[in-house]
Amino acid sequence: MSYRICFISPTFPPDFGWDSVSRQSLELALGLKARGHQVGVVSLARISESDSLQDEMAIVRIAYKNNATHHVLNLIQETTPFSRLSLSLIMQFWKGFLKHDLTNNFDVIIGPDYLPCALLPALTSSAAYLLQRHSSPPPFMSEQMKATGTSPFALDKRFNDFLSELNNEICDCLVSEEAVQGNQTRKTHVVPFSIDAEHFCSSGEKAIDTKNGPAIALRGRAKSEGEISFIKGLQTRLRQENSHIYVTLILDDLPVERREEDEKNKLAEKGIKVDTLINSKLVRNLMPAIWRSHDIVCMLPDSAPDPYSFLEPMACGVPVLSGENWLSSAYVKPGKTGSLLKDESPESFAIEIDKLLSDEIAFNALTQSARNWVVERFSRPVAALKIESAIKDAVERRSSQAGASQRAQSISKVLDRSFDLVVLYQQMLYDFLFVRSTWFKLKHWTRRLVSKSSAKD
Repeated sequence: MSYRICFISPTFPPDFGWDSVSRQSLELALGLKARGHQVGVVSLARISESDSLQDEMAIVRIAYKNNATHHVLNLIQETTPFSRLSLSLIMQFWKGFLKHDLTNNFDVIIGPDYLPCALLPALTSSAAYLLQRHSSPPPFMSEQMKATGTSPFALDKRFNDFLSELNNEICDCLVSEEAVQGNQTRKTHVVPFSIDAEHFCSSGEKAIDTKNGPAIALRGRAKSEGEISFIKGLQTRLRQENSHIYVTLILDDLPVERREEDEKNKLAEKGIKVDTLINSKLVRNLMPAIWRSHDIVCMLPDSAPDPYSFLEPMACGVPVLSGENWLSSAYVKPGKTGSLLKDESPESFAIEIDKLLSDEIAFNALTQSARNWVVERFSRPVAALKIESAIKDAVERRSSQAGASQRAQSISKVLDRSFDLVVLYQQMLYDFLFVRSTWFKLKHWTRRLVSKSSAKD
């Protein structure tokens, strides 16, 4: 059975970049479309509102803008920044959804947990609601939340907590990148980050002529003294072992407006001499050919990679070397997809690279194992099947009497816990009027004096 599915995602590529959360929405949408489902998307627009077709999917992009056009209204933005941001976006997403739903009549809504942008569509339509849990919001949303500042009033945070609780309770099913403990009322389906393993594959053209020598790609950042010192030490150590080794530096933090050749010259002044410097933001379509051009990818220490930093090269049959941390441990499996190093020194990386390349038969087996591991667990069809299973559960729960009763009880519990919002609103209004209104201030002190006089009598 095919479903009409609406993805409500604040960030959806290409607008606002290709971070892991945004890209996961795109991969899942394309995976479901490939399985015969009708998929539409409501997302924010970086520049202006638009209705378009992207990969044969209807995309409604709504404007992200500040609605406070009068200087007096800016006081509201300063007083309740988080609430104002949430409400503004929630209303705009609702408007975008209604525009979409008029012609599609969706069966399923999929929305994120970090912002309740699918809250009103889920409350006002008959569609089943899947809530996607993410380990962290996409960078753009994190920046917006930080930029709002903090409020002196408890109401601001409490109101956002209320919206978040309601968003969690009305969903029919949860999907998450990893197993979630608790929440016995709804089943959580684990849907991993997925990748187009047909595009990212081991066969095909290569983007870089590495002169037939061993080719190593270093991916990460080159801003801090520690990062620069590591890169300098590793490339020096590698060339001591093999003067014909080819070193590529793939930077995630290279400003788009800078010429790569200029940046390469700046790095050379610091003692970093690489054969090729790549700005990962400008070569998205070339990344499979770039990964295929290398034998090993090294994740630089403190590079803050996302899951796709590991999945892309491994899908192309390129093993990954990384320091040991919670994220790398989930994707780098020693002996299967690469190596994890407890000692993140240049010497340790160089020794491990030399060890891997010294045994050609074992290395070839490792490259094939890395690709197979990704294809079996993270390819687009695998993830599509898993989220399709979650959709079926959500639709069944939405249409069942037991599901409707449980949903009503959950919403009732949230409302019972939310009466303090009225008290907090009154307290905020009281404090605000005390500062802004002379009449209110006089009334305040008059009542205090009358109250004291009554107490003495």
